[in-house]
Amino acid sequence: MIQLTQKGLTKPSETEIVELQQEFEKKRCIVLPQLVEEKLLEKTLQGITNGEFYENDHAHNKKGLYTLENTLKSKNIATHLIHFIVNNKELFKVIQQITGCREIKAFKGRVYKLEANEEHRLDWHEDTFDPTRVLAISINLSREPYEGGKFQIKHKHSDDILREVSCGKLGDTHIFDISDNLLHRVTKTTGENPRIAAAGWFTDDVPHSGFHN
Repeated sequence: MIQLTQKGLTKPSETEIVELQQEFEKKRCIVLPQLVEEKLLEKTLQGITNGEFYENDHAHNKKGLYTLENTLKSKNIATHLIHFIVNNKELFKVIQQITGCREIKAFKGRVYKLEANEEHRLDWHEDTFDPTRVLAISINLSREPYEGGKFQIKHKHSDDILREVSCGKLGDTHIFDISDNLLHRVTKTTGENPRIAAAGWFTDDVPHSGFHN
């Protein structure tokens, strides 16, 4: 089991490494149950509960709007803590070993919320406009189970879903490939509870600021 804890990184066995390598090769995505220990997330969750969100959107130059969400302001303690937790050199080495990707030097991302039954969405997109991005990552920060909000990844010219990730436990994480040949999305969140996650990218540069809005 791979887990970021208050004592550091718990590393996987060689058998687990091989299994994850095969999983990534086939699905272009790995799921790491409770990658972040729940105790390590306590202050992060407090920051989210008390934090201020703003409506944030992203658009393709030609295809129009593909993302509409509520993003936690980058000055919030939760955003700082997520960057502190995930920017772990030992974790980077393990992920490189599993995926065969080029060197990871940093994580940068955001905390966001997809409200249930709203117009919020993350439609099919690539995440490739920034060449420093190596892999993408999403960490579940939802205290309450949400409905819908399924992550999906597929090849660009196919309707077959390579991997689908539904709501799991707090701290559950999926890491996935990004390329011109792959698309990913999150389906509409339904029910009563929002889908809250820390999401971003492992990069091959060290940014002046790890925050992304």
